Amino acid sequence: MPVGSAVAVLVAGVLTALLAGAGLAGERLLVTFFERPPYYYTRPDGVPAGSMLEETRRILEHAGLRYELRSVPASRILAEMEMGAEPQCSIGWFVTQERRRFAVFSLPFHRSEAQVAVGLPEVAGKLRRVESAQRLLERPDLRLGVVHGFSYGTALDRLLAASVRPVERVRGTPAQVLRMVASRRFDYTFADPEELPMLERAAGLRPGTLVPVPLPDVPVGNLRHLMCSWSVPAATLDRLDAAIRTLFPDLQESAAGPTP
Repeated sequence: MPVGSAVAVLVAGVLTALLAGAGLAGERLLVTFFERPPYYYTRPDGVPAGSMLEETRRILEHAGLRYELRSVPASRILAEMEMGAEPQCSIGWFVTQERRRFAVFSLPFHRSEAQVAVGLPEVAGKLRRVESAQRLLERPDLRLGVVHGFSYGTALDRLLAASVRPVERVRGTPAQVLRMVASRRFDYTFADPEELPMLERAAGLRPGTLVPVPLPDVPVGNLRHLMCSWSVPAATLDRLDAAIRTLFPDLQESAAGPTP
């Protein structure tokens, strides 16, 4: 091979390595979210907003990444992750064994409040008399409805998977399941108390229609992460994790403890 050609090949190889090490090499990282106020949603003027979305902006900007925010239905996000198409990360997901098959997760950047049982006032009294979520799932007189494919956090996911009684799994949204509870198709569901008022509004219900009931055996501590496709370069993931360590150091220390 002529010397000039050999030098050109060497330079091209070095540039390729440098670009790979830089992650997306100047391209925009696609960052998806589904409509879940108050965490992440699209305002009436079309601007993405929400408490967890703003945390994600801080991470991306601290990492020095260019990005594009896009609202996508949750089911499509999961399908695209499984197909492993274009590099993308999605905001605010729980880690599950099933999702680890097709995605990689950042360090945690948000800790949710403990999930609660939610029902009409006439059912809330029964919910309060049950001492734990495990006992609640054993009750034959209380019908539970949940969203198909939705994670309710480590503790509840384990209980739901082990439940000997049937659990109605709806292919829909949390707001749709709340509407079904309000119409008495189900007696109760589970929800994050922080998002309950906005979910009620999304379901067409007056705030306070449904009553949240704490569950003593469901700990605070559901951690939320960026869920990324395997096609996201390792260098990009490293930059995201470095930003999260800097911005949320206390959360990393508490997350290092026992998994709830």
